[in-house]
Amino acid sequence: AIAVFDSLQGRATGNLTWLLGTDVWEMVKRSRIRGLRPDVVSMTTMMLICKKEGQMEKAWEIAQMIEEKAIRKDTLTYNAIAILHAHEREWTKVLDILTIMEREGVARNPATYQIAIQATNDAGRWEESMKLFDEMEEAGFEENVRTVDLWLEAANRLAASDKGSEL
Repeated sequence: AIAVFDSLQGRATGNLTWLLGTDVWEMVKRSRIRGLRPDVVSMTTMMLICKKEGQMEKAWEIAQMIEEKAIRKDTLTYNAIAILHAHEREWTKVLDILTIMEREGVARNPATYQIAIQATNDAGRWEESMKLFDEMEEAGFEENVRTVDLWLEAANRLAASDKGSEL
């Protein structure tokens, strides 16, 4: 982190795109060479910043680095990886993340469900969205404005579909 701040001296950083250029990426590479290991929080944060700045290739590289280095993933890391899959319209992989989390004993949180519900909604998988909403409630999480909006979208679309009219 000190190296990043040192490199920022005297530079204007209008957005994070410059920051995610060679400087941060080189910092990660140099820290690995020096035997330092980035932790899950810093790696997850960098992954999400890359995604937000439209640098999906770097975001996926970080996800791969986390996997290769066997860095223990937490809820936020799995959520970040699910966000990357959702961005790529890979809703089945988002659901796979939920399965992996359960298998590895990593707790889900409301954001985990929101990411999955959004991904299934975007894929037109309304029944899966409804199941996820039920799962979220069964897990003891209260709905929020965003999840209620997603639920209403799924319910309306399901009702308008052939399967919904059979109900």
